[in-house]
This record gives sequence, structure tokens and C-alpha cells, in this order.
Amino acid sequence: MKKQLDKTSIKILELLTKNAKITNSDIAKEIGLVPSAVLERVRKLEKNGVINGYTALLNKEVFKLNLLAFVHIAVDVPNWDDEIAKNLVKVPWVQEIHEITGEESYLLKICTQGPVHLSNVLKNYIAKVKGVKYTKTTIVLKSLKETTNFPLEIPPIKK
Repeated sequence: MKKQLDKTSIKILELLTKNAKITNSDIAKEIGLVPSAVLERVRKLEKNGVINGYTALLNKEVFKLNLLAFVHIAVDVPNWDDEIAKNLVKVPWVQEIHEITGEESYLLKICTQGPVHLSNVLKNYIAKVKGVKYTKTTIVLKSLKETTNFPLEIPPIKK
């Protein structure tokens, strides 16, 4: 169910998505409310499931995770088995798993230390999951945009 959000709540969410550590006082100054009103609104957004949590965005290079790849996975099980997904979730280098349409059934986002490490993950983790028929891997050369944000209001369509 889509929750109706007023302009003030949307502005609070925009500020929090840019900086989750922003204080209620700073939000209040930015939008013209008192800090207690901001706190009340944020708590309501959390309670209603609009805000699911807060996270730190880590620099992958510090951990020598310099290779980003997307892996398409085809399965040989006629009706997909939840066991495949449950086993893929356990692979520590997998950041995202998506069920997709087309020849393959899953799309994974994997972050590894390099080509040799990626090969190891594919051979010793992904390929060993029962039901995986084959994989197709695309290695990212350069990321032009990475974000966890999305438009909170539908932007007008350019003509």
C-alpha cells in the first residue's frame, strides 16, 4: 500500500538520503520546523515502514574489493526452487540477487578482489549451487553512477 507523504516528509526523506547522520536540528533549520516536530515525523516514517533503516556506505577499495561484476544465472530446474536463491544468498561476495525474466533466472551483483577471486567465487560457490545450469558474467570497467536513492516524487517527463 502506497503511503501518502506530504511535501515536508518528502523533504525530510531527501535530506536523510543525502546524509543519514544529519541531525534533527539541521533538518529543522532546513525545512522550518522545530527539532521535536522533525523527530516525531522521522519516528512516524520509521514506524510506518517508509524508512527501513540506516546504513554506512563503505569504500570497497579500502577492502581491496576492486572488481564489480554482474552475473546472469540460468537454472536447470523446471520450476525454480527457493533452495537455489537460499544458497545464493549465502555467498558473501554477492551484494544483490534479482529474479529476472528471459533466458536466465537470476541476476547477481558481485564485488570481488579481482579476476582470480571472481573466478574462484564463480567456480567454488556459484557453480556448486544445486540447480545452476550456467552463468554469464559481465565485468564493470567503470561505474558512472551508483546510488541507493530513487526519486521520491515522479519528475516531469521531458519533451
